[in-house]
Amino acid sequence: MNWLSSNVTHRFSELDKLAKAAWADTLGTLGFPTKGWDVSTLSRRDDPHISRISLLVSHAQKGMFTFKFQLRPQAEQDFADQYAMQEQTFKSFPQSETLGVAEPVFVDASQHVSLLRYMAGDTLTHAMHDAAEDVEKQLDLLRQCGQWLDAFHRSAPTDARPLQPKFTLNLYGNLKSQITSGETKVAVPDLILKGIETLFEQAPVFEGKPTMAAVQHGDFHMQNLIYDGVRLSGIDISKNQVAPVGYDIAKLLLDYTIDMRGAGDLSSGQVVPEDAIDAFFDGYTLVGPDDPSFRFLIIARVLGTLNLVPANPSERSLGKERTLSLLTPIAQTAFGVTPSKETPEKNDVLATVFLTSRSLKRAHDGDHEFVQAIQKIAKRKNRIVKLAQDTPANRNALGSGAQTLVHMSHPAGPNGLVFRKLYGGSFYRIENLAERWHWQLAQAKFNPDKISSDVAQPFFEHWRDTLFGADANTPTQDGFIYMPMQGRLLKHRLFQSMSPVDMISTTLAQTKLPIIATLHPNETYTEEELQVLSNLEQDTPRFTLGQDPMASLLRRCDFVVTQNSSVAFHGAFFKKKALLFAGAEFHHAFTSIGQHPPAKAFEALKRSSPEFAKFIFWFWKLNAIDLAEKGHVQKLIKRLKDLGWTL
Repeated sequence: MNWLSSNVTHRFSELDKLAKAAWADTLGTLGFPTKGWDVSTLSRRDDPHISRISLLVSHAQKGMFTFKFQLRPQAEQDFADQYAMQEQTFKSFPQSETLGVAEPVFVDASQHVSLLRYMAGDTLTHAMHDAAEDVEKQLDLLRQCGQWLDAFHRSAPTDARPLQPKFTLNLYGNLKSQITSGETKVAVPDLILKGIETLFEQAPVFEGKPTMAAVQHGDFHMQNLIYDGVRLSGIDISKNQVAPVGYDIAKLLLDYTIDMRGAGDLSSGQVVPEDAIDAFFDGYTLVGPDDPSFRFLIIARVLGTLNLVPANPSERSLGKERTLSLLTPIAQTAFGVTPSKETPEKNDVLATVFLTSRSLKRAHDGDHEFVQAIQKIAKRKNRIVKLAQDTPANRNALGSGAQTLVHMSHPAGPNGLVFRKLYGGSFYRIENLAERWHWQLAQAKFNPDKISSDVAQPFFEHWRDTLFGADANTPTQDGFIYMPMQGRLLKHRLFQSMSPVDMISTTLAQTKLPIIATLHPNETYTEEELQVLSNLEQDTPRFTLGQDPMASLLRRCDFVVTQNSSVAFHGAFFKKKALLFAGAEFHHAFTSIGQHPPAKAFEALKRSSPEFAKFIFWFWKLNAIDLAEKGHVQKLIKRLKDLGWTL
């Protein structure tokens, strides 16, 4: 079983250990096979109050499931009730080609464990981020959200009733007294007090007006909707009560506004852009856009969300810090407040981190170790980190002096830097350009004579065993070359000595060994490229395309030939030499063809005797920042200052 696969970046914690034990118990209870499961993380939250994890578990015979384990809070009855609600909804919901609900399979409330049939797709948050520059697509998704919630609310009896705001007014009236007396501290007291004033002003307008009550989802936001490109499915239904429909509607539309739009799309007094409201209610027809429960409770939703942000900045997670920075201007617009010192100004922003949509989701979930490390720096400086999807529009919106970080892409702005994980562990490198073969690290000199084997060897063995286990301890030479391919197979790019296809031909001409080549799993190859490879396989018996795992091929190959694939780096743990046909930041322990004739390069490869243990120690311990190591924040600060940042 591959427990917690490589998309996990956090350290193996109590949550992970207990989830693993609970999964083993679940397999035994269900009589499922104990081997042959692939496990990867779908979502994870681990803080003092809430600690839970959702995993995708898949088996060739049993299928794909979502396994959920909750460490905190310990609330057995609540957990059982939520599962029962999911089960009830699955039975009553009108499933269709475009709308669905996850199927519950198993629950053990005493262990806070549940198993549901996996819903293919990604969260609605991810789909919205993919449509970041296409508002019409976002509105189409909101229409489908409206259709889903309409079907959900109608799946159980509904009740027409007048709106009674008394409970909400009592709740926020008490909060006002606690804030003004000093009993309760909040992040933005003046803004929350103004919002409470607005809530009391609006209550008489809506009190007694007709609305509808329906079964409540309880946590209806974009992370709890799964979209596969056609079908929208709901998960994590958490309430078993009837309530005004505005509760669910307000939660979703505020979540959308915070994440995708902002105060710039609002007029004074608005919380949600009008086009978003219109789109949602195109799909939701149980009530209309003027429904009093929605119009009143959207104000309360803003207040409730602000109230959940800790007053002490040092206690705020990255997600809460982000919520505060994005929601504050929305609340000011809604409540008619002129921006004050409570609003983070531009010069309070330490850095903007640009990420892909998937990485952005991980960062918002608190599961992106590099972003968390930068956030630690910001907290020390009483500043904030902004997160944004890496799009041209977001880059163009930068201020002239903005300090930015991007992942493995060209820097954003004159103060832009690039970060990259160095192939394993929690080892990272920050540089000021994207081309890693030109990095300072690439130009650094590796002198194995200056590194003690007594220090390097234990470090090397620890990481060899951690990453590859027994596979790396028994390497063989089975008489073939391992050739991991990358992208653009027919193109000779500036950092390459020749195109990847020419690399294949050159290697065949220079050796008598067969070649097993593999395609990169994240590359998309053209029909022309695939046809060229197919022709090579047919015409050249010594060339084949393989699908064996990297570790297996590294253990058995004689050596590696590649452009600059990280497979060559990992080959060091198997003590396998490599010939690089392109520039790389890890070239120091390997043979590079450079400008040399191929025959001389292959001869140099044969003569080489790399000191791999010393190289791994030098590359990771001496030239990377280990985010799992004490003192990493200070090392990050030094590196950022060395590269010109003002902190």
